[in-house]
Amino acid sequence: CVLGTRFFAEWPPLLGYHAASALLRRLAPHTCPGMAAALGEELEDVVDMLACRSLVPLFVGLLPAEPLLALWDELFASAAGAAPDRGVVARPLYVWFLGLLRHAEPEFVVAAADL
Repeated sequence: CVLGTRFFAEWPPLLGYHAASALLRRLAPHTCPGMAAALGEELEDVVDMLACRSLVPLFVGLLPAEPLLALWDELFASAAGAAPDRGVVARPLYVWFLGLLRHAEPEFVVAAADL
């Protein structure tokens, strides 16, 4: 597995995924300050939902083919130069996730204003 055996571990359940999701919850307010201001503590819920939707299937069904393949190229390149289960391999996932969140930030802010 390109993300290491702990990312999708049976026990503890999805250890790597939960670690990645926790990190993204901490980084999101710094990456998207407008969204953080508009959503407050609910930003964590949004990040959790989007992380599940994107990280578990490795962005399949979320990105068009060309950017998806570019992400996977980065993942495989990271995996080729890193020791397994070190977290370095997942770095492209964080960058792409936060980039997509930042790209969608204006839409989230407008939608939050309508609530």
